[in-house]
Amino acid sequence: MKPPFMNLSKLLQWLSLFIFLVSFVSCAAPKSRTPNVSEIEIEREAYRQRVLVLKSKLSDRARLMDIAFRLKRGAACLCDKKAICLDFMPISKDMYRGEYKETAINLFDLGELSKIVHVVKGSPADEAGLRKGDEILSIEGRDFPTKPNAIKKLMESLREAPALLEMRILRNGQRVPIRIHPSECCDYDVELIESDQVNVMPGLMVKKYMSRKVSCAFFTMRQNSLLS
Repeated sequence: MKPPFMNLSKLLQWLSLFIFLVSFVSCAAPKSRTPNVSEIEIEREAYRQRVLVLKSKLSDRARLMDIAFRLKRGAACLCDKKAICLDFMPISKDMYRGEYKETAINLFDLGELSKIVHVVKGSPADEAGLRKGDEILSIEGRDFPTKPNAIKKLMESLREAPALLEMRILRNGQRVPIRIHPSECCDYDVELIESDQVNVMPGLMVKKYMSRKVSCAFFTMRQNSLLS
């Protein structure tokens, strides 16, 4: 019969071998590590995301303006309430808030004046020579504002402007006069609304005008976005 200490010695040997194998496997196995991302890289990615948001929203608004202009102008003969079509989109740095303001200034190269970021192709403004990137100095003899509410009020006041709309814009450092012969359109607003629903426009308000078996639908939607 072997002494008890011999069994204990073998047990310790097996235990040592087991510990070695466990240590070896744990060292060889792949490990997940938290990436070391600097604050600069985080801010760069956040800036890229803000740029994508601003570009996407501007693209959506421009597309909506293109569609609405043609609908409202084409159905003007059926509407009892008419106004001139404003077929260009101005923006200013005062229309943005928080981090998006600085991003918009850099992205759209915004200064102290309101800037044209979209002109409906084939519209009177387009035919008159108004271009994307033009900065608005005045319209109908009035200085063009930069505050969102002031821009909205001025644009609304132009709905009953004369047949000839006179503007002065700044283009490549040069003051350029622009004379637009605006089209007559149905006087109904069309705005963009955000929704998670697919192919659905919540808050849709439709007014139908029937004439000679022709129906026209106009909708007004409110926008809750980064723009004021």
